[in-house]
Amino acid sequence: MESTTPNGYATVAPIATEVGLGSDPEDGTLSGSSLQWSTNQTSLQPAALGGGNSRNVWLYSDQSCGGIVHTITLTVTDSGGQTRTATRRILIWTLC
Repeated sequence: MESTTPNGYATVAPIATEVGLGSDPEDGTLSGSSLQWSTNQTSLQPAALGGGNSRNVWLYSDQSCGGIVHTITLTVTDSGGQTRTATRRILIWTLC
């Protein structure tokens, strides 16, 4: 399956499922908009990927032959405004 971004870039691995948790001693388990997902590949797509514990997102590549790495960040914010982040790298590889 292939999809095209507004910039005309294509993807060969269109959907990644992101799953994360957040908890706080005062707030307990955090969910919804307290968890925000983003990518570092802002030349390919908007940085914000959405919120919540679990998301299916499209990750794009501008490589016609080769790979590009998305660094996916989960930012968790509690009711006091304290934040913590976790990151994972996902390689999108275009077969030649």
